[in-house]
Amino acid sequence: MASTIVGVDIGATGIRGAEVSGPSNARPTLMRYAEVPLPAGAVIKGEVIAPELVATALKKLWSVGGFGSKQVVMGVGGSRVIARDVTVPKAPLKLIREMLPLHVQEVLPFPAKDAVLDFYPISDGEDNTVSGLLVAVLETTVAKNMTAARLSGLKPVNVDLNAFALSRVNFWNQTGNETVALVDVGASTTTVVVATAGVPSFVRIIPIGGDEVTNTLASKTAIDRDAAERVKRGLGLAAASTAEERLASAAIYEATGQLIVSIRDTLNYFATVQPSIIVSRLAISGGASRLRGFHDALAEYTRLPVATPNVLAALNLRKSAEKSIGSFGADASPIVAVGLALGGQA
Repeated sequence: MASTIVGVDIGATGIRGAEVSGPSNARPTLMRYAEVPLPAGAVIKGEVIAPELVATALKKLWSVGGFGSKQVVMGVGGSRVIARDVTVPKAPLKLIREMLPLHVQEVLPFPAKDAVLDFYPISDGEDNTVSGLLVAVLETTVAKNMTAARLSGLKPVNVDLNAFALSRVNFWNQTGNETVALVDVGASTTTVVVATAGVPSFVRIIPIGGDEVTNTLASKTAIDRDAAERVKRGLGLAAASTAEERLASAAIYEATGQLIVSIRDTLNYFATVQPSIIVSRLAISGGASRLRGFHDALAEYTRLPVATPNVLAALNLRKSAEKSIGSFGADASPIVAVGLALGGQA
């Protein structure tokens, strides 16, 4: 068994890898970190479309990152992942998981036989039942991730949900029963996880991310996408001073408003279905969350404190990893990749 393991976070525009030593230790060590871009169309809405292109990028990631292990935990996210609250007959967990196809078909948008299903118990219900979180991913989605890994010469030891990786790393070595809404804003999707003491009770994946803002800005101002990305980063949600800036600002506000309202509505829905669980704050991550003024706008609309936690403070950082993360500056997004690695066993 290798002494380290690498979490692999495949996003819409790039791949991130984090190599962790001692993932089961109280204070694991982040050995190395790297990011590489993906060609357009290789991954759409979190799903691998072209495994060959992703495999090529993975080979480059290993070359750039200098990772010492080929054992990986592959993350799965995007719009094809379904997470739902379900109640099933009480039984040993192994039997519950085996019987899931018989109990959950009515809550799935695709045949249960075509999906990889898992169940995470949360609490005992009435009449000898147990309530928990059903996770369903199409087999074809998982297969494409695994194919990309194997084509690149890697050895997948596990496939994990990005949402669980997010919860794991945010609550690593923390005590208490605080309920936090974790919001990870990516390029094409936004993941919302509500977790209490590190145990997720609610997961939703919103099919909107930072690219929606860029695309709207490019469309409304008739500039190319690269220019729109630069304007978005420079202007953000700040007040515009010129006519040109006001046009761009209106486009940014329009698309960002849709995302913020979607996040607020998701949290409101959770409050409706779980009125006894009170969210105390929002922990926000993801490259697209760094839009200027986004934190303040989200706090205003949700009426909750919003902050970006320093989750890497719970780890030992090798100088090589610290240097790599620093080289990407504000664009570095190691959280999900680190969380995936923490769920593995080296």
